[in-house]
Amino acid sequence: TQLATAAAGRVREAGENLVKQSKPWSEFADRHAMSRPASMGEAVGRIRSNMGYFKINYIIFTVTTTLIFLLAKPQAIFWLVALMAGWMYLFVVNPNPLKIGGRTYGYQEKLLGASAGTFVIVFFFTNVASILLSAMAMSMAGIAIHGAMRVPDSFADEETAAGGGFLGGLFSSPFSGLTAAAPAAA
Repeated sequence: TQLATAAAGRVREAGENLVKQSKPWSEFADRHAMSRPASMGEAVGRIRSNMGYFKINYIIFTVTTTLIFLLAKPQAIFWLVALMAGWMYLFVVNPNPLKIGGRTYGYQEKLLGASAGTFVIVFFFTNVASILLSAMAMSMAGIAIHGAMRVPDSFADEETAAGGGFLGGLFSSPFSGLTAAAPAAA
């Protein structure tokens, strides 16, 4: 229970830090900053700019959408919790090599077996994969619509360039130079 409490505390702290880094929701949902893009090139440029500027808001939107989808299907939550409990048992509660039928399985074998078992359960025996993929598709559609419709502010472009784009704050220096310039509006 002490381990679970510590893990829950770290998750809560990470969530609070994520919310603190987000842009104000009033700015995110400002209807006066919305307009239809004149061309596909302009829409793509807006999406790129808004992805960099609102990346934390988009992550929160995706997590919220996924949670809503999971809450609509409680059996998916059961399967995810059961899989998580299995992983916790294999790697936290019992980190020692696993012995089954006289054979000893080390860390790599446990990891491979748990990964394969999780893949089979998620994709073939339950509807968890369908729920998660549907949630991701809806999130990406919402992000694309918002990103294309919202006219980026000039400070959004400067912050996106300085931050390395959508994944700039999530990865270290090897990815920092991979930002692409937005295409010119036609």
